[in-house]
Amino acid sequence: MSNYYHLPVVGIDVAANFSIVTALKPDGDIYQKNLRIEHSLAGFNKLLLFLQKIEEEFNDSPRVFCESTGIYHLTLLHFLINNQIDIRVINPLKTNSNKNSNIRKVKNDKLDSLSIAKICKFDNVKTSSFTSEEFLHLHFLNLKLIVLAKAMLSIHLNLKAFLMKSMITSITLLLVMLLNVISSF
Repeated sequence: MSNYYHLPVVGIDVAANFSIVTALKPDGDIYQKNLRIEHSLAGFNKLLLFLQKIEEEFNDSPRVFCESTGIYHLTLLHFLINNQIDIRVINPLKTNSNKNSNIRKVKNDKLDSLSIAKICKFDNVKTSSFTSEEFLHLHFLNLKLIVLAKAMLSIHLNLKAFLMKSMITSITLLLVMLLNVISSF
């Protein structure tokens, strides 16, 4: 059984420029479905007001969950953390495996936010919480290092191929000149 079974739960499906939010009541019924928030200060503040409304209505702060989306969820994550909201991040493979149990294979932000909320409310799903900004900076620097290493490898291989081609051309020219010298004797 989930640790959040008797608590209000909010599932957020994060996209590049907006998120879709679905909230479940402590009994598991839908409280609010398909609330769209823009990834702006106004949109994030709208989400804060929504979370405060849930907390006032159920006398308990909602448990907030979103999928890891590479970089898209990070702005929302840090905004909520900086506003003392406990947000948890789940592995998208977990929600994808749950979605794949459905007959229809549909990518739908509105269904995804509900799926995230239900998975976290009813299943005992592993989550991660706050990731420090220093760790994220190191992570991004590491990604840049990988990109640079790949670029350097590409340059190295291209240079090697060019030199081999140039060397073959030079050797061919030397052989032709040598043959011309030999034939002149």
